[in-house]
Amino acid sequence: MSWKRLRRRLRDPVVAAVARGVVRAIGWMSYRQLVWLARGAGALVNALPRFRRLTAENLRTAFPEWPEARVRATRRQVARHMCQTGLELAWFTRHPERASAHFTSVSPAVLEAGRRAASGQPMIMVTPHLG
Repeated sequence: MSWKRLRRRLRDPVVAAVARGVVRAIGWMSYRQLVWLARGAGALVNALPRFRRLTAENLRTAFPEWPEARVRATRRQVARHMCQTGLELAWFTRHPERASAHFTSVSPAVLEAGRRAASGQPMIMVTPHLG
């Protein structure tokens, strides 16, 4: 057996056990603590040079008219929201009854899209997804 394969066989179960422990620990938190943790994790993610570079490049490509200050502010929000979404998914595994309160709101845009779809009017809909 190669050293690389042996290392992977030893590492993967450890990573899985740590991930299970983290998900379990997140489940014991209150939702307020989870949001607080997401802010801290977002700040750490935003400090990673690769994340900063890629996110800024993507934002500049999508919004070339934005000033640099807005790109930086949006990049920080992206990091925080990304971390909060990941932590919420872990948190909801221990609190499934609370998940429906977060995912069942219907915006006016969704209602309008439903009316247009029912009338046969063509449209393009861009939505976030989980999974």
